[in-house]
Amino acid sequence: MYHDGILETMDDRKKLALLDLLKEFAEETDVQCIYSVIHAELPVDTEGHRLELPAHQIIRELSDEGDDGRLFRMPAF
Repeated sequence: MYHDGILETMDDRKKLALLDLLKEFAEETDVQCIYSVIHAELPVDTEGHRLELPAHQIIRELSDEGDDGRLFRMPAF
């Protein structure tokens, strides 16, 4: 299952609840949940710390820093 921009414009409490729900769903059904998020959209806890996803849950980090940051690591055309 793939979702693009899944956390955009949501309240942080709802973001955390959704991420927990997706994790629970994936564990119970053995379905892989893939979603894209912008770092700034990750929820912040009550102490002001932004959620950091565990390294084993991150498949690809995209950036504008050259071909390595592109989805398929190929030059723009």
